Amino acid sequence: MEVALLPSQIHVLGQHPLDSPKQLRRRGCHLLDLKLQHRPSSSPASRTVPLIPPMDWKKTLAEVKREFAARRFQTCLALCKTALECAGNDSNAELAYIIYLNFYAATALDVQARALHHTAGLLRAKLLLQAKGHYQNASKLVEADEAAMARPAHRLSPSTPSLHSPAGSISSRSSGSTRASSPVSCMYSPQKPRPRRKKSVSFSDDVVEPIVRPDSPTLGFDDWFGRSSPSEPCSESLMTLPATALSLRVASFGMAETILEEEEEEEQEEEECHLHIDSFAVDRSVHRYIGVLSGLSRQIASHLDAVQAELDLLKKPTPPSESSDELRSLDLRARIERLRANGWQRRRFDPKRYEALCENAMAESLE
Repeated sequence: MEVALLPSQIHVLGQHPLDSPKQLRRRGCHLLDLKLQHRPSSSPASRTVPLIPPMDWKKTLAEVKREFAARRFQTCLALCKTALECAGNDSNAELAYIIYLNFYAATALDVQARALHHTAGLLRAKLLLQAKGHYQNASKLVEADEAAMARPAHRLSPSTPSLHSPAGSISSRSSGSTRASSPVSCMYSPQKPRPRRKKSVSFSDDVVEPIVRPDSPTLGFDDWFGRSSPSEPCSESLMTLPATALSLRVASFGMAETILEEEEEEEQEEEECHLHIDSFAVDRSVHRYIGVLSGLSRQIASHLDAVQAELDLLKKPTPPSESSDELRSLDLRARIERLRANGWQRRRFDPKRYEALCENAMAESLE
């Protein structure tokens, strides 16, 4: 699961023009391949929300990331809300996808709220409250996922999902009543069991040719050797041939049994080695995923603090403006009283200067 696309800072400048609600709905339905089906009922809120197939979750999250990276925050928010609505009706929805959808929805709302002017206090407060709710949901899901992944029984469970794609980057459920465990699936895929090798037995000795009596080819050496007075003397080498052949066969069977035992021991060692490698890979993937969850939890906490600070500023009553007439009159009276206490006298209007100036001007005009 990629975490590099998660925004570490929120930028509010250079936002693209916002799409209309009609375009957002059309785009969301096209991207998710979802068609809302309305049931014919008297209540206007009766409708069924289709489920997202497991293989389409990866495409949905990738599209959400692309919209966010392109700074189309309203489109990103619409996709997140549609996917979260589908996940709420799907008991098999992966937990990690829900975490990321809540995170991106909250971040998109946060960016839109910060882009508004401070005079739009009510709208900013509404968007910030929605962002806070999504951040809190994501934080709770991260804590639940960390607790589930920390359990040794979950790590060794055979139902632990493969940890490869973002679609597989999410956990699977150990039971039907609980939410999905975390995205163990984004890091490791268990190998398929190899076909068991067929055992073959081979003999290293040559085929012993049957010994034929020189006097009678149809009779064996047993009858010939068993006679008390054989018609023809036989050499000692011919008498020892059956015993030699029997000993060779016994030795060959012993070698075959030894080879079979060695092959079985090698297969057992290979199976134990594969089991050890598989468990090590699963543990490493789980530790890596827990680290990703910890980083995401810290990022969510920092965003929550920033949103709460903005909400606190909006809740504080704004002080009255200093340019109001009442404050100016009060300030002027205070200044006059302070100057009078220091012996200051207010100068009155003296019209003598202007009377002299008027007389001079009239005299010049008469000349």
